[in-house]
Amino acid sequence: MRFTTLCITAFGTLVAVATACSSDGGGDGSGGGANTGGGTATGGAANTGGASNTGGGTNTGGTDPGCKDEAYFPAADAGLTVGVGAYDYADEGGSCVNMTAASGEICTTGTAAQVVNNMWDTIWGSGIGIKLMETGSFDASGYSGISFTINNVPPGLRAGVMMDGDTNSFFTVDVVAGENTMFFEDLANGEWVTPAGTLDPSALMDIQWQVPSTADEAVEFDFCVSDVEFVGGGGAGGMGGNNP
Repeated sequence: MRFTTLCITAFGTLVAVATACSSDGGGDGSGGGANTGGGTATGGAANTGGASNTGGGTNTGGTDPGCKDEAYFPAADAGLTVGVGAYDYADEGGSCVNMTAASGEICTTGTAAQVVNNMWDTIWGSGIGIKLMETGSFDASGYSGISFTINNVPPGLRAGVMMDGDTNSFFTVDVVAGENTMFFEDLANGEWVTPAGTLDPSALMDIQWQVPSTADEAVEFDFCVSDVEFVGGGGAGGMGGNNP
């Protein structure tokens, strides 16, 4: 299971979306918690409009219940000071996601479906993200990391980034309720990625928070992320037009 790489033409990597992924025994995860394996998620469809679904209930996997929001909120509407927009994403195997965004706070509810029949490539979870640029990648090499505030941290949440040209996410699972700072030097691919890649902060595409699916049970979530900033080096990151 992995984070989704958002590719937008009208608005982005995640509103013409291009996706890609790879896995080696497990999935790449650019988002949420520890996972022994998982499917690849390169997408996370973004939409210029709001939610198309209300999101929904627990699913054990294997089917798409049509409970994916596929929402996109431009940064100005969401009140973000980093990036150009917020989006949500989920697998096609039964995971659900619904997102709202206003006043700098991104909130999401949903379910990371349980993996059945070893279907890690199809069932890998749900998440939310921030698209950093309309086109190209964002150079964050002047910063040391990203800070954010989160509540109701779901089990196994992965917080991390997607890099231009790499379908494997770089993430940490060390996320606690309240204020967090994830330093670039501490972000890494999942153990299933071999050989492991090297994060280049000068080529960032997205920031993501993902709840990964597990084979044990479906994982329900309901959390909000706010106060997202680039920190260290050049100080806290601001919009700078379309730039974080």
